[in-house]
Amino acid sequence: MRKKIIHIVVIIGALSNAAILAFMDLPAWLIISMSVIYIVIFEGLLLVLEPRLVRAERERNVKAYPFLRELVDAKKATVTMRDGSVLYNATFEGYAHPKDAKTILLYVHKVKTKKEKAAYTEHPIKLINIKSVKKIQ
Repeated sequence: MRKKIIHIVVIIGALSNAAILAFMDLPAWLIISMSVIYIVIFEGLLLVLEPRLVRAERERNVKAYPFLRELVDAKKATVTMRDGSVLYNATFEGYAHPKDAKTILLYVHKVKTKKEKAAYTEHPIKLINIKSVKKIQ
């Protein structure tokens, strides 16, 4: 959603730039080329700066969500969700997407028995939905 808003802001900026240039009675080819250059420059800046913005947001998440540090440090943890569900034997496996800082990927391990092999299920979970984390190991 944030990306769409940023793209819309860049497009509106390019249109306002074109309107100002048209008000100055410049030729159409110059207005079009300046608008394209405007969009290329700002979209390029966003593309280059996006990994840094994601990294900074992840660092802010550690301060905003105190349980995140516990979850990262724990080998296994019990995660309680805001809706009341509980995930046992969960391990933090990073973020769900490289450019996403709000959704983490948890592996919930299934206990090994004689008949069944040890397995895990992946759960992409938003940080806002986590209520608490209790370290097991």
